[in-house]
Amino acid sequence: MNRAILLNSFFIQTVIFLILLNATIDTKGQWFSQSSGTSLDLFSVDFTDQDSGTAVGFGGIILRTYNGGSTWNIQPSGTMNSLYGVSFPSSDMGSVVGANGMILTTTDGGVTWIQQTSGTQVDLMGVCFTDSLNGIVVGLAGTILKTLNGGNVWTQQISGTTASLSSISFFDSIHGMAVGGNGTILKTTDGGVTWDQKMSGTTNWLEKISFADQNIAFAVGENGTIMKTSDGGLTWNPQVSGTLNWLNGVSFTDESNGTVVGYNGIIIRTTDGGTTWNIQESGTNDWLSGVSFLMRILELPSAGMEQFSEPRMVESPIPTTRILKERIVTILNKTIQTRFTTILLLNSFFRVNLM
Repeated sequence: MNRAILLNSFFIQTVIFLILLNATIDTKGQWFSQSSGTSLDLFSVDFTDQDSGTAVGFGGIILRTYNGGSTWNIQPSGTMNSLYGVSFPSSDMGSVVGANGMILTTTDGGVTWIQQTSGTQVDLMGVCFTDSLNGIVVGLAGTILKTLNGGNVWTQQISGTTASLSSISFFDSIHGMAVGGNGTILKTTDGGVTWDQKMSGTTNWLEKISFADQNIAFAVGENGTIMKTSDGGLTWNPQVSGTLNWLNGVSFTDESNGTVVGYNGIIIRTTDGGTTWNIQESGTNDWLSGVSFLMRILELPSAGMEQFSEPRMVESPIPTTRILKERIVTILNKTIQTRFTTILLLNSFFRVNLM
């Protein structure tokens, strides 16, 4: 099935919003509608912190939230080209990509967007920045572009494939993977300078990929396909998703906990590394275009459970009282689903089982 056709077959116009603030996570959850401020289809979303997020979509639409998804503001993109991918390595610096080789960058949180010269006219489907300077873009016909200066200059890389690439994800500054048509999976271990094709074990279209850690990753796509690697992409094994719906988005927070979304409002969740998947009620039968988890580790005052107002980011894990704030933002075409979870953890390194 042609992905370009799929991207233009959406019809929903509401925004869905959920906040969970208890340590015991409801496995079913509830979803509530809000106005998105647009009737245009949305294809991708990225959050940099608990407040700042950007969504992009049809006709050059760019939406920005500064309050964790409660309200969204339209930003002038300067283009009518549909935008398919977005990446913000910081709250101010970001890049979006789209149809006809479109690349836009911002250094002021999206107040202004500058069109860059991509050197191609093919549709660009995904973008990932590992920091404010280094980024990779993927697109149709095996296109891979790389920048070393924040998006001002883009250089085409040799992908070794003519298959269309729909998604790019990096675990760190050097380890990354791209997926796309005919089950294509590409891997880089040098920050995107060179790419090696891996045997995925499927010919189904792979829509998105997410790292759980440096060695574990999940790719999802056509006919309910979920593929998992535990050895850094050398081998891939199919998972039983329990659905034949096209799966559009995947996001893992660690090797156990992940969420996948797709066609007919499907949301499936695993807490055991993909061994089993549980369907969650989304409240819609429309297309879910993507999902994004954002995890923040914040240090509380030493007393632990006392009231606090300004927790600060912990740069590295240390045995102390922490609060973990997690955000899931799910694009439903013209809708945005946001879920927050706040969990208190005391005096230990931890792993959180969500939903």
